[in-house]
Amino acid sequence: MGDTTESDMARANTGASRLPQHYREKGERIFAVMDRSQPFAADTRDDGAPADIAPHLLDQDGLRILDCLHRNGFEAYFVGGCVRDLLIGQKPKDFDICTSARPEQIRAIFPNCRLIGRRFRLAHLYCRNGNLIEVSTFRAKPPPHGDGEGELGAEDLLIVRDNVFGTSEEDALRRDLTINGLFYDVERGRVLDFVGSGLSDLKARRIRSIGDPEIRLREDPVRILRAVRFAARFGFEIEAATWAAMQGAIGELPRCSAPRLLEETFKFLRSGVAHDSFETLLDIGALDILLPPIAEWLRTAEPAARARFFVELRSMDKAVRQAPVDDTLLLAAILTPLIDESDANHQRLLPAAEQFLSELAQSARLPRRISDRIRKIFWAEAILTGRLKRKRSLRSFREHPDFPFGLKLLELHVEARGEFQEFFEAWSAGEVPAPLKPPKGPSRGERRRRSRARRTAAEACSSASLTKDEALSEANGDKAARAQASVGQDSAPSQQLSFGFKV
Repeated sequence: MGDTTESDMARANTGASRLPQHYREKGERIFAVMDRSQPFAADTRDDGAPADIAPHLLDQDGLRILDCLHRNGFEAYFVGGCVRDLLIGQKPKDFDICTSARPEQIRAIFPNCRLIGRRFRLAHLYCRNGNLIEVSTFRAKPPPHGDGEGELGAEDLLIVRDNVFGTSEEDALRRDLTINGLFYDVERGRVLDFVGSGLSDLKARRIRSIGDPEIRLREDPVRILRAVRFAARFGFEIEAATWAAMQGAIGELPRCSAPRLLEETFKFLRSGVAHDSFETLLDIGALDILLPPIAEWLRTAEPAARARFFVELRSMDKAVRQAPVDDTLLLAAILTPLIDESDANHQRLLPAAEQFLSELAQSARLPRRISDRIRKIFWAEAILTGRLKRKRSLRSFREHPDFPFGLKLLELHVEARGEFQEFFEAWSAGEVPAPLKPPKGPSRGERRRRSRARRTAAEACSSASLTKDEALSEANGDKAARAQASVGQDSAPSQQLSFGFKV
C-alpha cells in the first residue's frame, strides 16, 4: 500500500457495518452485473512460463475492478502489500490497486466509490460482503518545497503536499521500501519490479529503503516506524544504510501529525509484533516519541520488572494473532505492568492508572475517548480481581459494557503471569470467585430478634441511664422473662386439666 496512512486510518474507522446503506446497495448491483463475465487473470506469463502468482490466490472483486478499469482504457495493477505477501506465501489482509485513472474518473466508473484522504485522494470501493478495495492513482515525487518558508528553510525535506500524479514507474519509486514497491500485472502474469531490487530483497529477507535513505526518511519520518514493523512482522533484517539513516532521522518524527503517529503505534499492537518491535523502537529512540511514559519506565525499571513487561507483550501478541482485539484493550494491556509495579500493594490502582494516562494524553496526544475507555477497563478488571469493591449489583456489573473487556484483560494477565487463575475461571463460568463472596450472615429471624433487642436496649439506656452492656443484658433478661411467662400461661390450662383428672 506504500506509505499512505490515511487509508489505514479510514479502514480502522470505517467498517462495512458502519457503511451507508446506499453504498452497500450500489456495490451489490454493480458486482451482480460484473458477475456475468468471469474476471480474467492469466495463469501463464507472456513468455509461456507459469504466472508469478496463481490466479486463484487473487481477490475476485479486485480482479473485476481491474477488468473494468482496463476496459475503460486505464492502466491498473495490484500493488504493494498484497503482492509482497503472496510472494512469500502469506495471506494478504487486503488487496490494493493502483491505476492511471484520476480519483474523479474512478468515481465516475464506480458509483459505489467513496473518495477519502487529505494528503492524497484515495478511492474506496465497497464490494459485496463488506469487502473493501482501495484504488489509488499513480503518484510522482512532489516538487521540493524548501524555499526558505519552512521551519528548516531549504533543508526542509518533509512532504506536506502529495497530490502530484505520475506514471506507474514514478509511483513505484516514490514508495517507502523496496519490498512494497512491487506491482502485479494480471494480464501478463508478471510481477513488475520498477525499483529493481524489490524481488531480490524479498528473497534475501531484507528491509531496504527505496532511493537514498537519508533523504527518503526525512521526507516522511513515519517510514522509520514502517521499517521496524515490517522487520518484526516478517523476521527480516534491516539493511545497514537504512538502519543508520533511521537513527539519524529519528529527531524528525515529532514533526509528523499526532494522529498518524498514534495510528502507527496501534499498528504495532494490533499486528501482533509488539514484543519484537518495542526493543528496536527503544534502541533508536522512537518509543520516547510514541509512548514517553513507557519508554521512561523501561529505562529505569528493574530487570525483573522489565522482563515481566515483555512477557505481557508476548502474551498480548499471541492473543492478537488468534483474534482481533480492541485498540483500547491493547493499550490497557501494555500499561498494566507499569501500574502494578508502581502500586505493588494495590492500594492506589486507579490513581496510578490516572497518572500514566494523563502523561500519555499530554505527550502522545492520546484522545480523551480512548483514555476514558481505558479507565473503565481498569475499573472492571480491578473489581474482577477483588482489588476494588463492587458498588453496583452483580447483575448490573455483568451487564456493564466494559465487563467483557475487563475479563479479557484479566485473561491476558492470567496467561502472562499465572495470577488470578481462580478468579478468571469463576467469572468465565458465570460465578463469583470464592474470595469475593460475602460471608454468610445470620438468618432473617435472627436479624429481627437482634434488632428488637437493640431497640429495647436503647430504650432502657434512655430511661434508666444504664450503660449499653447493662441495658442489653437487661433487655435480654426481660425477653427471657416474657418467654417464661408465656410458657407458664400456655402450660397452666394443661396443668389444671391434669390435676383435675382423677384416675
